[in-house]
Amino acid sequence: MLPLVGMNIGSGDGDCYNLWDGHTIDLSPGTFTADGNPDPTDYELVYYEKPSDNPYTVMAMDLVVIWVHVAENGNWYQVFYWGNPVANQNSSIDGYGPGVDNQLIPKSVLIGPPVAQTGVQIDVDSPLTGLVTFPVTIDQIRITAPPGGAGDGCDIDAVDIIP
Repeated sequence: MLPLVGMNIGSGDGDCYNLWDGHTIDLSPGTFTADGNPDPTDYELVYYEKPSDNPYTVMAMDLVVIWVHVAENGNWYQVFYWGNPVANQNSSIDGYGPGVDNQLIPKSVLIGPPVAQTGVQIDVDSPLTGLVTFPVTIDQIRITAPPGGAGDGCDIDAVDIIP
């Protein structure tokens, strides 16, 4: 496992950890429940990236894959993939997909504290529909920087659970 220097669990603060292409990191932010709500805007997670300019107006979204671990069956499930050819339909940046490396996303569609308003909200329920019996307990989050982008990895600021 890689060290968590420069990355926190909770709201973004602008201090980032660079996860190089082809690497993965597992986080244990505590548990939360995916209740099966079919509304794709019923977000459970926020993934924070690094601000791209100063003064901050955009974020350069890196290629990233986010997985969740379901405690009840011990399986990992992909819930977000920025960079695959299929548009994400379960995040707050759906209108900007299907996603390319370092794609500029305006600050106005992101959430978070002013110092790092780079949060992408992610619905965990809809990708799990038909794969699990709800409710389920999520006890780990996995982040992968897939190969194939600009070679600069992904800049992870933070991961937050939405209560």
